[in-house]
Amino acid sequence: MFAAAVLVEILGLAQGQWVMWSAASVVVGDLAASTGKLKQRAIGAVVGVPLGFLAGIVLPQSRIGYALAVLAATLTLISFSRYIIGFGLRCFFIALAASFAGSASGIAEERILNVLIGGTFGLLAVALTEIVWLRVMRKVRSSG
Repeated sequence: MFAAAVLVEILGLAQGQWVMWSAASVVVGDLAASTGKLKQRAIGAVVGVPLGFLAGIVLPQSRIGYALAVLAATLTLISFSRYIIGFGLRCFFIALAASFAGSASGIAEERILNVLIGGTFGLLAVALTEIVWLRVMRKVRSSG
């Protein structure tokens, strides 16, 4: 998380919390599982954000719509057993809420980019950890 926060600061990324959450989210054990998690997050963001943005164009802006979109986005954290569906809907509702608040296009672009940057960063961290771990294990086996 610290390294992801440093990355956000160095790159000067707006909405940098999404980079940090995405980096942390893909660290799930091994490289194969982490790659799968990044794929699910990427699909969810690439599908959910544009659809939420389009829905926000069609629907009239309102405070109630904004409040419901924020509530729905929050509920996606606990409502779906399939991660890709929950994350895709979370991206949808965040983009919809941003539309209702009048700032959808910038938020939508940042969300997709930051999910991909953070996820890739997390994936690199997992790969680096696996490389170091394998080297340590080889040294332990060869000396023991």
